[in-house]
Amino acid sequence: MKGIFISYRREDSAPYAGRICDHLRRTFPSTSVFMDVDAVTPGADFVNAIDANLGESGVVLVVIGPQWESIKGADGQRRIDSPDDYVVREIAAAMSQSNVIPLLVGGARMPPAARLPAALEALARRNAMEISDARFAADAERLCATIARILDIPQDDQRPSQRVEYGEFFSDAALAKARRRFRLAVWVSYALSALLILFAQIGADREVHSTESPWRLNLPCEDAATDRDRAPCHLVNWIHGELADGETLNKVTTIAGITLGVLLFGFGALVNVKVLRGKNWARIAFVALGGFVIFSLFGVVLSNQLHAVLYVAQLVLYVAAVIAFVWAVRMMYTEPVRRWFLRAY
Repeated sequence: MKGIFISYRREDSAPYAGRICDHLRRTFPSTSVFMDVDAVTPGADFVNAIDANLGESGVVLVVIGPQWESIKGADGQRRIDSPDDYVVREIAAAMSQSNVIPLLVGGARMPPAARLPAALEALARRNAMEISDARFAADAERLCATIARILDIPQDDQRPSQRVEYGEFFSDAALAKARRRFRLAVWVSYALSALLILFAQIGADREVHSTESPWRLNLPCEDAATDRDRAPCHLVNWIHGELADGETLNKVTTIAGITLGVLLFGFGALVNVKVLRGKNWARIAFVALGGFVIFSLFGVVLSNQLHAVLYVAQLVLYVAAVIAFVWAVRMMYTEPVRRWFLRAY
């Protein structure tokens, strides 16, 4: 699949180029958008990297600001007049192999062919698009629609009016860092919750062993008129008799606790996986689980079957789990993580 290449001068239009790049990456999450500030690996050959990405690009956007053609180099000459200038090389190469779209930003006007070097004269004949500050959302949508037609690629499934415009540009490195930190917070909260379930099972076992069973019941089955009526009565008495036995009750409680724990582990793992993929229902479930952990903390403080070291250990685990959940939920709704959701899945 052909990508999108953004050509710009840092001194002239870096903020505009960054915002346009970010909008394109949100609108076309599966399409490569090349912008040198974050796409060239440190230590890599800059020229070779640009040439390679130009060859893989189906659309080249030339971002032109008010000083695009007048910026001078150290020798006092216009940089655009130098054949070795990176921007000149980019555009000259793109004119012969890609769809080139000039983008006018910051109130800039399209420079006439007379003010351009011979290698760029054809650029003046390209139909330019204005990307204004006041109408950025509408202008950017118009640009995206044009690119979608040229490359025959789908846009994201959000309507333009539902898209959130961000004022800050995040590089791939920043998104990757946010992804690592958010993933760590999510799985740490899961691990602490698993330990809490184990401690809760220990407390439940101790409670069962230390409390006399209230399940004793003896129905008068002899008063039943027929054997058919007495059979269910004897069955009920037998069940209550088994439950009245402390050992049987302990086994039932243990099995129920283990079953519930396995279900909670599985559900928690499913929620975490879906949270990391940006699913809305999973984010709601994750917040709900965090709220449950915070609410349970009060029960641990006020009433607990564990004592001494185990009590302190469980209390510390609850506090750590609360911190982990709050940390993860806070990160979940920050711009880098939300934008990573849109780009990665």
